[in-house]
Amino acid sequence: MSKRDKRLKRWKLNTPKTVPKDEFESVVKYFFPDNWRMEGSSHLIIFHEDLKQFDKYKPYGEICLPCNKGQQFKGYYVKELVKAIEILGFWSEEEDQK
Repeated sequence: MSKRDKRLKRWKLNTPKTVPKDEFESVVKYFFPDNWRMEGSSHLIIFHEDLKQFDKYKPYGEICLPCNKGQQFKGYYVKELVKAIEILGFWSEEEDQK
């Protein structure tokens, strides 16, 4: 199990109150390499064509994740990222247990 997989599993099972920006971005860069942008220092936006089919992400297939004080992401947004990664089938907890 890779360090990234361990991190995602930890985030899913025991979501931290906050996650440092660099740690959060490293996961986003891996799973959404060309499908994200940082709006200033306050919002990270992930966009993916396959997200358009889900009501929560319509009509553009985007997730907007605000960065608290430009340095960290709150736990709720960490959960949102993990949920999007799972919805797209990029990672699942079951695969890690093999």
